[in-house]
Order: sequence, then C-alpha cells, then structure tokens
Amino acid sequence: MYQGKHIQRTKYNKRRANRRKATVLLTSLTLLIVLLVGTTTAFLIASNGPNTNVFKSSHVSCEVNEKSFDGTTKTNVTISNTGDTEAYIRAAIIVTWKDAENGNVYGAAPVAGTDYTIELNEAEWFEGSDGYYYYRQPVAPRGETSALINSCTVIQDKTPAGYGLNVEILGSAIQSVPVSVVNEKWPAVNVTTPHGCLNPASKEVQE
Repeated sequence: MYQGKHIQRTKYNKRRANRRKATVLLTSLTLLIVLLVGTTTAFLIASNGPNTNVFKSSHVSCEVNEKSFDGTTKTNVTISNTGDTEAYIRAAIIVTWKDAENGNVYGAAPVAGTDYTIELNEAEWFEGSDGYYYYRQPVAPRGETSALINSCTVIQDKTPAGYGLNVEILGSAIQSVPVSVVNEKWPAVNVTTPHGCLNPASKEVQE
C-alpha cells in the first residue's frame, strides 16, 4: 500500500518537473524571438547600406556664393546645394550698418531705396510671409540656384561715419521629399507634388 502511494507521488512529481521545464523552455523561446525581432528592427533603421528597403540617412546643407563685390556693389549672389540629396533652398537677407573695425552694429537699420539699392531676382525667387526668400525649384546635389541678388549698391553720402553697409545672406535647405515634411517645416510655402515648384502658402494653410 505504501509502495503504491510512493510510485504515484513519484510520477506526479515527474509530471510537474516536466511542466516546469516546458514553461521555462517556452519562456526562453519567447524571449529569444522578441530579442531577434528587436535586433532586426534596429538594424533596418540604423543601416546605411544600399540594399532595397534599408533606410539611408541623407545629408542636407547649402552654401552662399558671392560672385562679385567691388567694395560698393555686391552682384550675382547664389546658393549652392552642398548636400547629397535634392533640396529646396531659402535665404534671409539681413542688412545693417556695421563698424568694420570692431564689428559693432549701428542702432538704426539702413533703408532700401534711401540708403542702398537692391535688385532681386523676383522671377525665380519669392518672398514668403515669414520674411525668407524662397527659390521656386528644387536644387540637385552640388547644384546651384539662380542669382537671388542681381546687385546691391550703397548710396554714397548715406553711410554713418565709421560704418559701412553690411549685407548678410543666411541660406537654409530642406530635403525635397516627402513634400508633407516641407509643408510642415516651412509653413510659409506650399508644394503639392514631389520635386514640384514651391509656391507661397495661402493664409488658411499658414493658420
């Protein structure tokens, strides 16, 4: 009688041990699968390889080019796409009186038409509601915009004593696709098709 109970208890303990092993094994397999999936996802995001369906980071940058300046007139100012992907380009034009020796800026800003003249290429650039000037066409890698400033000239006898006219062009670029990101990051413009032209955004869109 005792021997029968002992045999039954031994079989019961073996079955419990087998269940524990199965549970541990299943948990281990589940953990392994989760880790493998996580590793694969991280690889797809971080990889810089050229394979299809593998993401590759792009570099977007630009550079302002001043083709000519004779001391009184700045001409043919363009902006180059120095990145490795097609991009839209915009520029801010900041005009001040600056002390050439110390770099101090005069308190009153120069006035266009009174203190200096500026001729902009309005056929291929437009001024956005945010004050930036936008180049209408996307620019290819290593490509260049048409001139933003055809010429800018200080008017003689208008310069404050000890100061000179300072014209700064600050360029910025954004990858041309997806267009939804362009419209989000640059709300003053609107582009409807990939690689399409930039246009001023309507007031409803900006709001």
